[in-house]
Formats: sequence, C-alpha cells, structure tokens
Amino acid sequence: MHEIIIILVIIAIVGFQVKIFLDAKTRIGFFKEIIPGGDNFETVKVYIPESQIKEIKIDYILDNLHKFQLPGGEPEAIEIEVEVMEEIVASPETDFNEATQPEMEEETMEEEAIDYESLIWVWKGNEEKKIQLKFLKSNEMLGWNRIQ
Repeated sequence: MHEIIIILVIIAIVGFQVKIFLDAKTRIGFFKEIIPGGDNFETVKVYIPESQIKEIKIDYILDNLHKFQLPGGEPEAIEIEVEVMEEIVASPETDFNEATQPEMEEETMEEEAIDYESLIWVWKGNEEKKIQLKFLKSNEMLGWNRIQ
C-alpha cells in the first residue's frame, strides 16, 4: 500500500515540474515577442558639452547627430613627451651642502625600496590577519587597521 502512495507522490512532483516548465516556456516565448532583435539597434557615440547634459533632449540629439559627432571621426591617441625633472629642496631646519647630498640620496633610495609583496598584520575589532602590503589601502577602507 505504501508503494502506491510513494508512486502517486512521485507522479505529483513530476507533474508539478512539467507544469512549471510549460509556464516558463510560454513566458520566454512572450518576452521574445516583446523585445526586438539585436539587429534593430544602432550604437552612436555623441559628444555633449557638460553644461548641456541635463537640458538637452534625446530626440534633438538623434535628429541632429552631425552636431554632436566629432568632425574627423573618432579622436586619435595623442603622444605626449614628459620630461622628468628632479629638484632637491632644503628644509629650513637643516643646512644641506654639496657634500651631504649624495649621502642623502643613497639613504632615501634604500628607504624607498618597499616590498609590496611582504606580509603585514592588520586588525579589526577582535580579529587579526596577515595581508600583503599592496592590499593595505583597500583593507583600511574596509575598517582594518595596521598593527605597527
């Protein structure tokens, strides 16, 4: 007797799954009819001045595309040469002379060599963990503090 009940429960579950499948299939067909195909759309890049961005209407932009596109098409990449200049400025408390400057540069170069792959300890509440130094800023933004 209990085998018949189990078979009826299985048939009811399978019937329920078939009903849900058919409902989902009709909904998918309905949405396919509503949403147009991808070949009916076109993407256009326009350049709108920031001062007009809130006031200008989309219909006006689409009717006058030639006014909002760059005259030569897409902008080309511009190469810029940058000349790096190094300047040493003496602080009012210390008096630098020519003999001490090379020593100072060597010391700062050694201090600037930071290993961002090194592990450091951070804490938040009662929890402590080790992270790489390069992830310190993102963890500080999440409320973690570095253990000195």
